[in-house]
Amino acid sequence: MKNAWWILLWLPWFSLMAQDFSFRKNRIFLGASVEGAYLLTSDEYAREFLQSHGVRFYNFHVRFQPLPGDPYDKAYRSPSLEFGVLAADFRDIRLFRLENPSRLSGMGGLFALYGAFRRDVVEAGPFRLNYFLENGIGWSTRPYDGLQNPDNELIGAPLSIYFGMGVGGNFRIGKQWELSVGLHFRHFSNGSLDRPNKGANTVGASLGVSHTLSVPEASEASAPVRDPLSLSQKRMYVDVSVGWMASTLMDEWFYSLRCPSDDPRYRTKDFRLYSALGVSLSAMYRYSLRFASGLGVDYGYLPWVDDVASYDRLNHTEDRYSRHSLGICLKHEIFYKRFSTCLSVGYYLYRHTGHLSHEFEKPYYETFGLRYTLPFGDTFYVGYQVKAHLFRASCMEFSVGTRL
Repeated sequence: MKNAWWILLWLPWFSLMAQDFSFRKNRIFLGASVEGAYLLTSDEYAREFLQSHGVRFYNFHVRFQPLPGDPYDKAYRSPSLEFGVLAADFRDIRLFRLENPSRLSGMGGLFALYGAFRRDVVEAGPFRLNYFLENGIGWSTRPYDGLQNPDNELIGAPLSIYFGMGVGGNFRIGKQWELSVGLHFRHFSNGSLDRPNKGANTVGASLGVSHTLSVPEASEASAPVRDPLSLSQKRMYVDVSVGWMASTLMDEWFYSLRCPSDDPRYRTKDFRLYSALGVSLSAMYRYSLRFASGLGVDYGYLPWVDDVASYDRLNHTEDRYSRHSLGICLKHEIFYKRFSTCLSVGYYLYRHTGHLSHEFEKPYYETFGLRYTLPFGDTFYVGYQVKAHLFRASCMEFSVGTRL
């Protein structure tokens, strides 16, 4: 049941792939690349068991570049939408603690299905410089297992959220071939939907090649396209969203490591998924076709705090507790057709979530997410976001909302 919720992460991309990506309306590219990367250590704790860092990535993708005409494509200078398969080889990664080198753990392989937004920012003759953002779902062949793979605390579950970003350069060699180079940052984690959740972060450089399948006639490129949202005018609006927040508990993870070996929860790989309610109200100003910014209030109703209190009592570390959380935040939204990327930085006015929160939560928080505006009404949307404290994931939230 827990894994069934992961399909929500791909609902917006499913709707996008249902659109018309015909040869007549798009330049279409097939490409492949290989990348050498370095696995980063997130903190001193990870350095205790991460003994090697070399990773290889292999990428296969199809890229669609819409013809000019749509106001968004004009504003972004004809960006590309990409869908691909990413294969990561982590078999050279060695995980063990120096006090127990015979207990060797590993990470195996990671595979991701992803969608990407790529935009050229410089074009000079046959050369183009671009940036790209990627988002998708990953699957691990060798995640954490408390008994069989105990030191892989980076990838804690078979399914992961994948996020990537970087810059690249393309050099045209003939009418239908291009060489590409890129610098990448890649992140795999489960967004606190399972434990452990340290995540795997890599930086690397890639070399690739792509082949153009179609070059539409110039006359087709000039056809005007109606703005699908009719939101190009500057305006104020109120953004209201209600969401289901999901998370596992850090408290339960630590208990599984420290409890007696005859306890059924000792070194378990099955952690309870807790639910909570999130409500957000924001005053936003859309000052261009692409951007809107504003100020918001975030409320959370967190029933899981009761179980946090139970774990604190077991550890004799009782603290203050409340099911209610309230914060204020600065918000920014970046639009492209029916899609938007949402970011916020906030500060808690009220939050009491137990002893471990003093160590792993901060008085401030960040969110990053993706929204899809539904075709009817052009004001209702669905989306998801990751909430984090100093880039440490706290929960996932799946939401519905409206812009009034």
